[in-house]
Amino acid sequence: MSPRLLSKEAELFEKANIVDVGMQPNEFKKSPLLRHRSLSQSMESLSLDHLGTHHHEAGFTGNASAQDNSANEEDAEKANSSDGDDEEEDEELNIDEVDAVNHAVEEGLVDNNLVVDEAYSHSLSERANQFLSHDSSSIMTFPEVPKPVVDYELDDVIDMRRELDDWFSAMEVDELSTLPQRFQEAFPNIDFNRLPINDQEALVEQLISELNTEGCDVALPNLVYIAFGAPSEMKFTFEDQVHIIRHNTMFLVRSKLIQKVIPLLKTTFKLALIADTGLVKLSKRIFMSCTLLYVVVLVYLDNNSVDDDESEDLKKIIDEEELLKFLIRCTDDWRWNSRACLKIRNIITLLSKLLQFQIGGFEKRRKAKEFICERLNIKKEDDPNKLTGSPVDFHLFREEIIARYPGYIPPAQYPAPNVDNPSSLSQFLTMPRPIQPTRNPNNVDTFSQQIHIATPAPSPSPPTSPLSRSLKGKKIFRTNESYPFIYPVEDDTKMVPDSIKEASELFASRVQEKLSLKQLWAERDIFVKQERGWVDPVVDENVDFDYSRWKSTQHQDLLDSLSRVEQLYKSSLSHLASMVHVIIQLVVSSQNSMNLLLDKEVRGSDIDILRTKEILLKNATSILHLLLRWFKTNHILQFEYLSGLIYDFNFLSVVIQYLNTMDTRLLDRINLIDAYVPTNSLWVDNPAVETIDKNFCCSLVNLLQITSMVCQKKTQRILSISELNPAPALKNILSLSNPSLWSPVLKISKQITSFNGKKWKANNMDLISMVYIHGKLDLKDNWLSGRDIDAEVADAYGQEIALRALVQFFNSRRYGDTMKELGYTSKRGDFFTREIELISSDL
Repeated sequence: MSPRLLSKEAELFEKANIVDVGMQPNEFKKSPLLRHRSLSQSMESLSLDHLGTHHHEAGFTGNASAQDNSANEEDAEKANSSDGDDEEEDEELNIDEVDAVNHAVEEGLVDNNLVVDEAYSHSLSERANQFLSHDSSSIMTFPEVPKPVVDYELDDVIDMRRELDDWFSAMEVDELSTLPQRFQEAFPNIDFNRLPINDQEALVEQLISELNTEGCDVALPNLVYIAFGAPSEMKFTFEDQVHIIRHNTMFLVRSKLIQKVIPLLKTTFKLALIADTGLVKLSKRIFMSCTLLYVVVLVYLDNNSVDDDESEDLKKIIDEEELLKFLIRCTDDWRWNSRACLKIRNIITLLSKLLQFQIGGFEKRRKAKEFICERLNIKKEDDPNKLTGSPVDFHLFREEIIARYPGYIPPAQYPAPNVDNPSSLSQFLTMPRPIQPTRNPNNVDTFSQQIHIATPAPSPSPPTSPLSRSLKGKKIFRTNESYPFIYPVEDDTKMVPDSIKEASELFASRVQEKLSLKQLWAERDIFVKQERGWVDPVVDENVDFDYSRWKSTQHQDLLDSLSRVEQLYKSSLSHLASMVHVIIQLVVSSQNSMNLLLDKEVRGSDIDILRTKEILLKNATSILHLLLRWFKTNHILQFEYLSGLIYDFNFLSVVIQYLNTMDTRLLDRINLIDAYVPTNSLWVDNPAVETIDKNFCCSLVNLLQITSMVCQKKTQRILSISELNPAPALKNILSLSNPSLWSPVLKISKQITSFNGKKWKANNMDLISMVYIHGKLDLKDNWLSGRDIDAEVADAYGQEIALRALVQFFNSRRYGDTMKELGYTSKRGDFFTREIELISSDL
């Protein structure tokens, strides 16, 4: 038997690439044991029965290199011919070699497996078991690369130990340590907790009465001392003290403390704005007043300590005192007169918790939305695996089907809005885009035809790419699919393909109406009527969303929350811009200290400053996130007004810069917990050791959620964030495993993908794949390709203007008095009067 020879080029290639392509056939003949690598891997990982092959079939080696060199082997055989007996002996020898290799592997004599880590080895074993078990459901799935898990979820749970520690700085904790001594100086030899109830009531009544006098600077610290349980010293164990704090705080509320503290806070804050002297005293008074209110809110947020009736009584008192409006107004005052004595940190932290108490957290907001949808008969798809579409997309789909097949009327679905009204500015509000015309392989622009051609015409130009010989000389006939059929038939429906009918029925059954779209379209109808002079814009025709007229005994608490949201928006409309501006400045301030923390260049007292800034960032972003959620539930245009303010103050750029500051050290920042342990705590016992910085995680989720909500389906804003190149920062976040972080990141990635070119998509295929695998898609979702991007970009500015015009119309119509504070005036009169005024102004 003559040996098989390789060409000189093949031999050199083999020696240079033996690691990459594996052993060549001549190398296999030298040593049977050297051949087991490719053979054993193929035979062990794949079932031969499953592949429809047998062990005795010749030529199965599982090595791609053997197939690549088949041509070289054939040439060598032609040059060195041999008889058939030698070939049979060669085949039998190969089978023996395989048996020898298998025997060596079974005996453990040879092990050429690569060294891998334990996690990846486990995933490979699971994958091998899937093949061996012939599990068809998992045969096409691959083990995921392990990602660091971040155990955090955004919720409304109040941890009093953490929240009280976060309220005080290290210096303020030192000041609290003097409270027991100051109480003993005012009331010698008195233990408040052991006094009879009548004496306690008398003492508290005396202190509350002094809040309206010069003695308030003595009464306030003593009331704070009582609210904290009147301990012998301001260092105590949490479990022993927390129930005393709850008891004494509720006792102070029943003694009508809140009705006195809120006016004192308002008066002191106004004095601190204009005072030139005594700022230290005013600052301490603001701090003590806010501390009392903060402890009260924390106790009443704890559902286990207060019943619902008592909580509602406190909420009504706060409503009467308009505390929420005042705190938002404080941010406006601080923006134009930023004095340290105003204690803006305490104001924002108190506002964050007070919003959660007064209107409710994220869970209550979800229940309120479900209640509104049920009341308005807006049904939601229960199965999350079913894809749904919006009424606007279905309207466009229906129009395209009717244009193509005039004899077929697809199922109707509410609403059927007039989205193509060129005479109205509102045409830009919700612009459904048809799928971009697909070019044929020969690059023939069939959609440029302006005349209907009854018979198909051949392609007018030769193909741009060479065709095979079999297709050379053939003509490709196409008709313009945008034109309808014009041939008369007895039954027009016979011309409609069954696939079109099925698609129409499927789409109609999957249309998902949303509360926000229903609210937007109702206000848009009033806007269009006002444009045409049909209605007086001051008259409120949109009564469906006036929740103050709704009655429900079972859901009265939800209606009360919606009423408070409406009142908050109305009273704070002129101050929301300043609040947004202040919060964004806090994000910028926190960004500047990020590198110092990660590089561990901060020591001593500076740690406490940075810790305070991070806690403030968490509370500030929680305000924006919670308000956006509630405004969107109450009315979509309230949400659009606040999101427009956030966009105008360059929030998107600030967030991307904040994320880029961490670069690839995001996980290090999440695990950075040592720097944020309070250097001076209220509690003697140490809390449970945490593995992550939950304050930072909360801030990060809030920032991402706000960014996603502000950009959602608004082309101008999507373009703005695309120009900032957020892909690297988004990839860093997706490298961690956490649903709360993934949800907004996937939405942002999905929004920006369509507006980036092929090179960007090629470089970020991992980001696109994550959206496909984990993101929620619509029934008709062309987010990746097939969109008329040029048309969307051209109309982006018009969409933004139309949205702001509708928001201004909404605010002026419903909150005219508040809009006057912003400089807006309304002109009443009928259509002809306004036209005459316009003509007169042009003369």
